[in-house]
Amino acid sequence: VWLYLSDFFQNTLHLGATWKLVLGIVFVLLVCFLRRGIVGAIVDLYGLTGGRKRIESSNTAVESAPHVVTAVEPMPARRRGAAPASGPILQVQGLTKRYGGITANSDIDLSVDHGEIRGIIGPNGAGKTTFFKMLTCEIAPTSGRIILAGRDITGMGVSEVCQLGLTKSYQINQLFDRLTVRRNLMIAALGEARGKFRLDLFKSIHSVPGLSEQVERTAALVNLTARLDRPVSELAYGEKRRLEIGLALATSPSLLLLDEPLAGMSPRERVETVALLKSIARARTMIIIDHDMDSLFELVEKITVLQEGRVLAEGTPSEIKANAKVQEAYLGGVHGEVA
Repeated sequence: VWLYLSDFFQNTLHLGATWKLVLGIVFVLLVCFLRRGIVGAIVDLYGLTGGRKRIESSNTAVESAPHVVTAVEPMPARRRGAAPASGPILQVQGLTKRYGGITANSDIDLSVDHGEIRGIIGPNGAGKTTFFKMLTCEIAPTSGRIILAGRDITGMGVSEVCQLGLTKSYQINQLFDRLTVRRNLMIAALGEARGKFRLDLFKSIHSVPGLSEQVERTAALVNLTARLDRPVSELAYGEKRRLEIGLALATSPSLLLLDEPLAGMSPRERVETVALLKSIARARTMIIIDHDMDSLFELVEKITVLQEGRVLAEGTPSEIKANAKVQEAYLGGVHGEVA
């Protein structure tokens, strides 16, 4: 291609030595106006013309769809191994994380039972997100152990932990904006359905047993059925947050970690999402981090409070509200009840 363009500019257009300058300008214009390249521009053009009628025909139904959480029975958490149905599903022993001379988490002990909904709160910088990242093995602890359903997962990889049933929904949306809601959920569900070794590289996704059902049920659970074939970029913020939760649910987790699922939502979206989380809680264990304590206290059975990377207190919502140490951490020594 380079030799052809060189010959074309020099001999056909008679540009002489200036042909490189002209070609450079053309490349700059291509980069500026065709961000996805020539092939991507053709695909986009085809999508705008060929898919416009389909999108417009669904707009009326989608826009008029009520924003309520439907009573859909969630897909049960997939059984992995011979894990017991009672007792602790997660045990954390002496978990510590240091970055040089800075200690993010120090000697954290935690035990979460099967079917429990645990809340984790704490002031900004208390080490909550770092703690979550260690639980999902995104970062390795400096010391301590993480035991999931009787198995030590300390030091494992993220994908391996996901296969064992521990999944996290991120504080910042991690979505494929150019893909549809259906495709996003399908990718997440495939991560669990295909197994650890990915030996079905050339296998059609339509032949994966239960995949379509998993996607449809997950979309219904997070109230996104009407949006299944819409690009994620067209969703409202609250819908994107629900989809983020849906991606985690699509892997059929036995333990679901939610990092600030209510962050940035309007009051109406918060009410909808709290109802969604209550429906999810019927089938699995959850640990939730959030700063909206009113909503969190409504959801969870037990709360762990972190301060400066350590466990400050642990108890029921009513016990935490009345705890003097928690009041001091949040209110600077002004005692009363935590809101």
